[in-house]
Amino acid sequence: MGCKAVRTMKVDKSELLKQLRVDRSSSAPSESTKPRVRWALLGVVGVLLVGAALAWVYLPNAETVPIKAAVARQLAATEVGAPVGGAVIEATGYVVARREATLAPKVAGRLDQLFIQEGSHVVAGAVIAKLDDSNVLAALRQAQGGVRLAEATLAQAQLALANGLPLYKREQEQAASGFISAQALQARKSDYDALRAAVSVAEGNLAVAKGGVAVAEQAVADMVVKAPFTGIVTSRAAQPGEIVSPISSGGGTIRTGIATLVDMDSLEVEVEVNQTFINKVRVGQAATLKLDAYADWRIEGQVVAIVPTASRSKGTVKVRVGFKVQDSRIVPEMGVHVAFLREAQSGASAVASSDRRVVVPPESVQVGTDGGSAYVYVIVGSKINRRNVVLGSRERDGQVIVSGLVAGDRVAMSGFERLRDGVSVNASDI
Repeated sequence: MGCKAVRTMKVDKSELLKQLRVDRSSSAPSESTKPRVRWALLGVVGVLLVGAALAWVYLPNAETVPIKAAVARQLAATEVGAPVGGAVIEATGYVVARREATLAPKVAGRLDQLFIQEGSHVVAGAVIAKLDDSNVLAALRQAQGGVRLAEATLAQAQLALANGLPLYKREQEQAASGFISAQALQARKSDYDALRAAVSVAEGNLAVAKGGVAVAEQAVADMVVKAPFTGIVTSRAAQPGEIVSPISSGGGTIRTGIATLVDMDSLEVEVEVNQTFINKVRVGQAATLKLDAYADWRIEGQVVAIVPTASRSKGTVKVRVGFKVQDSRIVPEMGVHVAFLREAQSGASAVASSDRRVVVPPESVQVGTDGGSAYVYVIVGSKINRRNVVLGSRERDGQVIVSGLVAGDRVAMSGFERLRDGVSVNASDI
């Protein structure tokens, strides 16, 4: 009985050891579960790749870019370029005269009399000044004396010829009758031919003397300076007693010219338009002009011509704009701001149009890669909004924006290489 108990205890221990063993065959995946594991791993990898792509696209917008900003300022009615509606481009220029002359004598001489002042209105042919003509008058009197001498010489030769003609005829009759020889007749003929030649010489000398008088008279006339056209004297360069010359002599004591005469009916405006925007200007296009001297005066104008050449150094094209009205307040060299209108319209209707133009720092304006479009980066909240704008004139205090912005808009001033639509920024006003 004791032996059976021992055997039973041995059996129970071996069973217990079997229960404590790890069944490794049951932990290994079966063949049916392997595809599901593989697809799960591929799904995880795909999710990671999509997440990386989305992060690459949207990560720049998530970055906050520190920039400087400026506020667009409304253009006041008394400032440059205000107000003109329908303008496609603006430019600045000056009033010039198409007909302008520096009055000067044909020859150098001492100015004796001056009959004009600055602002004098003269008509064509009016005497402006006279030079000292004492020398040319003496030369004229000498030439006139030569004419009288030549006339006397001619009269003497003609008289001698008249007296010699009867003698020559009588000798011809005597030779025909045989009273004189042929040699005697030939001698008389030679004397008569000499008298005729003397008359011809005297006539030639008289013609030369008269030509000398004409030259002397022209020299006297050249001492008088006359207005070539009707206009107004804008400047006076010489005073009586000074030596004046038609050309520059390089000396400080000789004046070149006497005065400047301007035809006020030929006034127009010359402006230089950036060649990037010259395609917005055409001949005959309506324009509104504003003189710097009269800020509230709008003048109707029209494009006269586009000069077919560009300035290589400035990148501009010269445009001529004519006035539709003439006014005594318009004078040469005045500064003018020209607004080229979108369509033909009167100055009154242009002024009546609403003006929403603003001024921004020039550094905030960017030019597109095509060279023709301009844009700015507007800060809306904390995001960037790229906005196309139409440029006006460039002024001392900023760039005029004709359309695309309103007063109060904040525009970026820095960090342009990192800006685009939707970028978050941290802007500080300058």
